[in-house]
Amino acid sequence: MKILHVTGDDFSAVIFENSDMTVEELYDKCIQNGGSATVFIEYEQGDEEEEIFAYAYQFEDIDPKFIDFIKDTIMDYDTSKAENFYVVKE
Repeated sequence: MKILHVTGDDFSAVIFENSDMTVEELYDKCIQNGGSATVFIEYEQGDEEEEIFAYAYQFEDIDPKFIDFIKDTIMDYDTSKAENFYVVKE
């Protein structure tokens, strides 16, 4: 299972989710850059820019139900606005 980890300041994950960049595109950029990448994403109608840090991981045999459990039960909503992980579609 391929995982993209996105982190940064207060709303980095939310800004990434609302950008035009896909999970797959950012994951590929990380892979091409040795496993991590820093990107700048414009937001608020292009008036501001957010520095976002991304990391690509690959794990064996993770049950998708476990990912859902983590996101729905353990993960803190306020933290996930700044830092989150995404399953990369194969």
